[in-house]
Amino acid sequence: MTQSIIAYNPILATQLIKGRPSNILDPFLVDAGMYDTYQKVFGKHPNCQIDRTGQLPHFFNVKFLDPLPVARDISFEDATRIRAQELIAQNKPITVFWSGGLDSTFTLMCLLEYAEPGQISLFGTYASIIEAGDLFDNHIKNRVQYTIGVFGLDLVPNKECLYVSGMLGNQVFGPGNWFNNITTPFKFGTLETIHKDYKTVIDPEILEILDPSIQAYPGRIETVEDFRCFMMFNFPWQGMKYEQNIYFPFKDYGEIHAFFDSTEIQQWSMSTREPKQLDPADNLTHRWQMRQLIDQWIGANNYTRSKDKAISVLYTKKHEWFALLDNYTNIYFKDAPAYG
Repeated sequence: MTQSIIAYNPILATQLIKGRPSNILDPFLVDAGMYDTYQKVFGKHPNCQIDRTGQLPHFFNVKFLDPLPVARDISFEDATRIRAQELIAQNKPITVFWSGGLDSTFTLMCLLEYAEPGQISLFGTYASIIEAGDLFDNHIKNRVQYTIGVFGLDLVPNKECLYVSGMLGNQVFGPGNWFNNITTPFKFGTLETIHKDYKTVIDPEILEILDPSIQAYPGRIETVEDFRCFMMFNFPWQGMKYEQNIYFPFKDYGEIHAFFDSTEIQQWSMSTREPKQLDPADNLTHRWQMRQLIDQWIGANNYTRSKDKAISVLYTKKHEWFALLDNYTNIYFKDAPAYG
């Protein structure tokens, strides 16, 4: 029986579909023609795209694991408190994967706020210290047990432990107002059009392709900002959720829990009328809800006032990795070309 794909490497997929050097994709490729449609909509996006509404057919045989919840009003603080308490209530030691970025830092601080003393520990890398060394020295290292090492090598599997990451923060908050990225979803609109009706700004051909997904989406899509958030929230979610099981095999570690993967946090993201970026021209106000709560929990600090949202380096992706299957095994093509 052909197995389904949970997540895939879009860069390697492009190289293999375009080159088709052999029949290695035949067990997974169901509609090569749809690949061009995805290229039109998503361009060179570095994450795999799977429509959570289930409306956009895929070129691979994918398994849809994460349907969208029903939107409802809830505050960010309440939603994240519920999530932290949900993880803590499992009564297991919790290890947070800390990159030094905003999402994993918020995850760590939120769990520390509600957990019993000694329940939370940290695994970071030397890049984590480079990115947020001042925060580590002043607000972290004396509060938790920690290991600083190489991701995927220096952490001994412990099935009694719950592993939690800051994954899906990008999806919950959407892209900041950056318009110079190489990836198409970040390019939609401009700073001047961010609050305009998306139907007057976005390419009509793309809107026609996405219309069934937009109509099925339970959240609000009115402005260009809403549309950009929808693109980040709806399509890359599943691939990002399971990405870390590439490096930490499911059989040894179980599922790596993305902190922002909760019904309540998703409901907040889809329904909130608050801007995700308080000042459209100041990227240091993106994720202001996170920054505000971190300030509330640890007091005055330089981190929340100066930490831009950028890609934090916890690990480097394996270019030969092709896909994670629905039995949680990984497929590699050892002779895959390096990313280029």
